[in-house]
Amino acid sequence: MSEVIGNRYELREQVGSGGMATVHRGHDPKLNRDVAIKIMHPHLAQRADARRRFTREAHSVAQLKHPNILAVYDYSGEADDRAYIVSEFIEGVTLSRFAETWTPLLPQSVALIGHAVAGALAHAHEARLVHRDIKPDNLMIRADGVIKLMDFGIATAMDVEKMTATGAILGSPAHMSPEQIEGTEIDHRADIFAFGTVLYFLVTGHLPFYANNPHALFRQILDGQYEPASSLNAAVNEAFEEILARCMARQPDDRYPDMLSVMDALEGFLSKSRMTDRRALLAHLLTAPGDFDRKWRPVLVELQTAEAERLAARGEIALALKACNSALGLMPDADAPRRVLRDLSARAQRQRRRKLGLGVGAGLAALLLLGLGVRALLSAPGPAEPVDIGDDAGALALAAPSDAEPLEGPATAEQAAASEQAAAEQAAGKQQPAGTEQPAGTEQPAGTQQPAATAGSDNGAAIGTQPAGARPTAAPQDE
Repeated sequence: MSEVIGNRYELREQVGSGGMATVHRGHDPKLNRDVAIKIMHPHLAQRADARRRFTREAHSVAQLKHPNILAVYDYSGEADDRAYIVSEFIEGVTLSRFAETWTPLLPQSVALIGHAVAGALAHAHEARLVHRDIKPDNLMIRADGVIKLMDFGIATAMDVEKMTATGAILGSPAHMSPEQIEGTEIDHRADIFAFGTVLYFLVTGHLPFYANNPHALFRQILDGQYEPASSLNAAVNEAFEEILARCMARQPDDRYPDMLSVMDALEGFLSKSRMTDRRALLAHLLTAPGDFDRKWRPVLVELQTAEAERLAARGEIALALKACNSALGLMPDADAPRRVLRDLSARAQRQRRRKLGLGVGAGLAALLLLGLGVRALLSAPGPAEPVDIGDDAGALALAAPSDAEPLEGPATAEQAAASEQAAAEQAAGKQQPAGTEQPAGTEQPAGTQQPAATAGSDNGAAIGTQPAGARPTAAPQDE
């Protein structure tokens, strides 16, 4: 004969166990239905603080009426020798067990699951209740495809005094928010962070934060170090990556302000994938995940490919390439996104050739202008002004030496005076000895050859001056 608890409920087999209690299947003969009976561990039932926490869970969850939250039917009361909570019994599996077989999921599949869970959390937060332990093990999938949030055992009511001992950390380490680890005051945004870690786990098959010991794990969470989901699942696009990043932001103020905002973001993401009947789609996903994937994956590839074509037509090539990559992440052998990718590649090559042609044309034009400029300078009588041939080719300035004279004709008066002055200076002994360098600023005697200058100018070429009375010759131009 089954044990009876609370003078009403028949206690049957144990179906689960946690740090605070064990869970049994039970039966309520009065209403002829199976129930779940959560019984606190005996050693905890002797502690007043644990009993109060257990009582608060019963009272808190009993006021929550939501299709995605486990319903509470009855509670033992603090005076009973054994503390227990009676709730609806879920015939199904946990989300973590589901994930063992089916992850990584499509981002759209994760969004469907996330939308239902976000609705449950939004309802709890409106009742000023923070769950504090969001994880796949605390989400049950019923046989008909309904997902249920359960185990509010360490939930904190935002309008009552906290009952956690100083320095204590309550929750599952891999899903904890930074503020929980730091022991600072928390609010509903701690649930948003943990919710983001669950989405990440479902879309990648891996936890965002993982280490061999708690200290290293907490350091990763506090530093916000995790691998982008798109590097583990190529089907993850920027829109879904942004949802993950905002949920798991290091600072609470950088996260979504509330779960209703998260729901809006997920709805927008699903709408772009033509997934509007979310409840029916979620039931299909959770009851027949393989069939759901086979049906929707080709549809999503088609939508992503159409998006890539639309972006390409608008000239947004980078975004079009990302859409193609998302489509190929869904189905690597799909023909349509590969065709668009080839077209984009051909267009990019044409643009490069066009730019190269424009560059070559500009270079040839610059060379032509350069040649014309040099020819004009060489044929001009007298000193030439600097010739600007544009920024692309540079500037060319050639000028005849100021003391150059024509090949024919008498010397000018200035030249004659200069010759007389030079002769006088030589007679007075001021002439430089032969073979020495002429000081800067002095003038060579008329008719003498100035020694060639050595290499060392800015352009590295040796420059020689012409004898007095000779026309300067143009240096040969590089072809």
